Amino acid sequence: MAILIECPKCGKRHGEREKKVNLNGNGKSVSLVPRQNCTCGFGLGKAGAKVYWIEYYLKGNRKRERIGPNRAAAEHRLREVLSLRTENRYIRRTKKQKFSDLTAWYLDQPNIKARRSNERDEFSIKNLRPFFGSRYADEITPGLVDAYRTKREGELSRLNKPPSTATLNREIACLRRILNYSLAEGKIDDTSLGRVRLPKEHNRRSRVVTAAEYHKLLEFCLPHTRNAIVIGYLTGMRVSEILNLKWDRIDLDAGFIRLKKEDTKEKAPRNVPLYPELIDLLQSLSRHPGHDYVLAMDGKPIKSIKKSFKTACKSAGLKNLWFHDLRRTRIDMWESLYNTYLIRAAVGHAIPKADEVHSRYIVITDLRLKTLVAGSPDIILDF
Repeated sequence: MAILIECPKCGKRHGEREKKVNLNGNGKSVSLVPRQNCTCGFGLGKAGAKVYWIEYYLKGNRKRERIGPNRAAAEHRLREVLSLRTENRYIRRTKKQKFSDLTAWYLDQPNIKARRSNERDEFSIKNLRPFFGSRYADEITPGLVDAYRTKREGELSRLNKPPSTATLNREIACLRRILNYSLAEGKIDDTSLGRVRLPKEHNRRSRVVTAAEYHKLLEFCLPHTRNAIVIGYLTGMRVSEILNLKWDRIDLDAGFIRLKKEDTKEKAPRNVPLYPELIDLLQSLSRHPGHDYVLAMDGKPIKSIKKSFKTACKSAGLKNLWFHDLRRTRIDMWESLYNTYLIRAAVGHAIPKADEVHSRYIVITDLRLKTLVAGSPDIILDF
């Protein structure tokens, strides 16, 4: 039984020690010394990318298992195998999976496909695969993740600038999620990743939309994009909530959009009050026989308005404007006029832990929520 080292250059596996012939006056002697070089000439003494294997014999047959970059893990596995062999118990081979195989399996899982962030995961995996794809799951260590971050920071995105801290954090979080999910589902036996600290993101925005900008934007929008913008501006709803909105969630008689927990990011039901202008808009929209979605283009549900929104902003001469800025604008308008708890209930923001107990004594009713839409929707403050 022995621990072997795999050469990072040629892939050959050698014992950790090699024979050395010592010549002296009494003849020659042979001793074992730490192996310094592979037969290809590559230095193994300080190689950072070397991989450890274990070798043992079972019923006269030689067995080898690939362990990974951690020598302590190789020693632990070797002791475990020796103990099992001595007790004549079954030796279960460790599960070895390359990261590229895990990602293909991960993306094919039904519950992963149903995740809201599935599209984002696919984008992250596209960047992760070139670096981690050929590596086994147990080789992915915090040091390797740091090397990946350094490499990505030196690349340019399609916007001709390095990826942001938030982008890299999403990619590393995706990597961690894949490994943890694979471990939970029994695809791998262990992961060497451990806890990886994600740098703090400094991406807070303060962009709001003035009434003049809002009405100018509507002039250059396609009809389906225009309807989404009006709903977003008058309710503060997220774009995903708007595009997935169905007719059975709309209560025009009471003047509310009643979202269920499966419709919201916070996984909690929410009642959104409607301005009279928005009620008129919803009443003017026609239903489609093939589906129950409120917004559609050519009779089909809309999956994204990212491109059309960007085109409209460019045509209107509006710079640095995101759809989510409509949500910020609505919250900012309400904030100086109405109760904060009402606003959080309408837009789906969590109650801070410090206020959690106090919030239990505040009853949010439809009547109180309706006060948010009692005034003009174009109340623009001095930002």
